[in-house]
Amino acid sequence: MNEHLAFAQCLQRVLSETELTATEVARRLEMRSRNSIFRILKGKTSPQLNRRFLESFHKQMGEQLTEAQWAALNRALEMDAVGAVEYKSRQALMQLVGAFSEPISPAKVCYLDALGAEKEDSFLHYLQVLFCGALKVNALLFGCCDLGLFRQLQEAIHPVAQRVIVRIDHFIYAGEDEIVSNLVGIQPMVDQPCYHAYLVDAENCPQERLAHYRTGQMTFHVMHQDGSESTVALFLLGKNEFTATVMSTQDLWMSRKVLCDRERFSPIRLLWQLNDENSDFIVYTQQYCKMEHGAAIYYIRPDVPFQYIPLEVLYPVVREGFARMGMTREEYEPNVTALAEIHQARMTNMMRRRRPTYIVLNKAAMEEFVRTGRQSDHLHFLRNFTPKERKQILDVLVQQARENPFFHLYFAQEKLPYTMGEVALYDGRALITMSSGSGYDLRTDHRESCITHPFVLRAYKQFYMNTVVARLADTQTESLNQLEELVRRCEKMIREGQKGNTGNEQEKISGQ
Repeated sequence: MNEHLAFAQCLQRVLSETELTATEVARRLEMRSRNSIFRILKGKTSPQLNRRFLESFHKQMGEQLTEAQWAALNRALEMDAVGAVEYKSRQALMQLVGAFSEPISPAKVCYLDALGAEKEDSFLHYLQVLFCGALKVNALLFGCCDLGLFRQLQEAIHPVAQRVIVRIDHFIYAGEDEIVSNLVGIQPMVDQPCYHAYLVDAENCPQERLAHYRTGQMTFHVMHQDGSESTVALFLLGKNEFTATVMSTQDLWMSRKVLCDRERFSPIRLLWQLNDENSDFIVYTQQYCKMEHGAAIYYIRPDVPFQYIPLEVLYPVVREGFARMGMTREEYEPNVTALAEIHQARMTNMMRRRRPTYIVLNKAAMEEFVRTGRQSDHLHFLRNFTPKERKQILDVLVQQARENPFFHLYFAQEKLPYTMGEVALYDGRALITMSSGSGYDLRTDHRESCITHPFVLRAYKQFYMNTVVARLADTQTESLNQLEELVRRCEKMIREGQKGNTGNEQEKISGQ
């Protein structure tokens, strides 16, 4: 029961499934008039009245319904209260930050085999067979923005990406009724090098092709190792069902026109894909410095943000890291000096500006940082921080939380288990998502998605304040107390002479 039904429709379905009559419910709830429940079933009552009815229904007849049915009724009630668009956007954003996850049902593909017999296969296995023996795959996607589908697509693409040339062009409708859920739905693929997504704005789209962009379709053109080529189109019939059609060259005229439209639309930019140059990280941090300046910022991340590491802690460690990479002092010192200037500017901006900064951190990840001295997105060439350095880093956060009225730090509750990277809103500018684990090694394919659609930015800000901060995080006082407890753990480690994993067992440098 994952459809977005209005409360009246959902209640009708539940009563039908449980073979309860409206009259029986009215009698059991001792409603003054049977007309009251019929008005509810016709959708003629307010969300407030429906809420009181549902509470009474649950109290008197809770055993009559399953947990899934009660959950469906509560979802429908919430959707009626806030509106379908806001509800779907909120649910999608809950998925983005890991606070909500619907079970993923494997999609299926229906097709005709070489003899014309009807066949059925899972979406994942169908793609795996399609890619087997391929040299090159060009894919063209319209819609189909679903987390489950894109996790299965990523699972099919990832094993072959090293030996097959893959390019995916994806056109996503940017209407306000769909944009948030669409952008969340593609997250499993946004950091893949082969994936290129574009937002289709109705104002910039040829009207004769707009309907085509809103279809659910995936077209795969495959060049095989034996020199043959094939093209298959998958048309989405429902949430988890495709029908497959083999296409001829003549059938691809619309695809060619669509590819010519790429310049019209805004890409979901994957930022700062740079080369193996020592100056790359300087360029990277400069762009973030500009992004942060003068903007209100809303973070969700596992542990300590890089820009809150004090300069006196960070840059001796940076120098050591460059030396470990085999660079001489003459080679690395200009880069260290440039990075120091930018880092100081970022810290000054974050601590002295009169724009709010909100940070929601994960308790378990912060405890891991205290234990090991390593961040979830630890810079790839740095050793782990010592207990003394860890304390200095946490002291900065404590000082800001105590003294800076524009700095708001929270620890996430267990129902917000986000530990996979960072989601950061730079108010009015961009929503950036990145996964942890790359170590910001720009010699590899470190990628970040950057969404600038105004409706998405407004929706995420509202969601962050009204849901993440208000419902999914501890209070600022509780969070400060927990942060101070982490500082005390560092102090204990220092007194006891514990080193933790501070670099005596140095991590190998990527590419060393």
